[in-house]
Amino acid sequence: MESLPPWGDQRQRRVTPVSDAALVAAIRAILAACPFHGEGYLKVRARLAHRGWAVGGKRVLRVMRTHGLLAPCRLGPPNGNPAHMGRSSPTGPT
Repeated sequence: MESLPPWGDQRQRRVTPVSDAALVAAIRAILAACPFHGEGYLKVRARLAHRGWAVGGKRVLRVMRTHGLLAPCRLGPPNGNPAHMGRSSPTGPT
């Protein structure tokens, strides 16, 4: 006879009793209190957890991305294009 795992036949998904609207309001309050231009989802999730909100990181990321609340990120290399746009050596003596 095959024994069943401790969770039974089906795994049940834990659902946080917080609506997305309430979560967005809490995230906006956290971002408004922040002295910086923006925060990433990890810090926002940590601050939510510190306030007693048990919300998953993927959900915080999804909500912040949907509502345009993510911090702006830099695109590309920090010092410009790593490939030389022209000649890498001078044409003659300086």
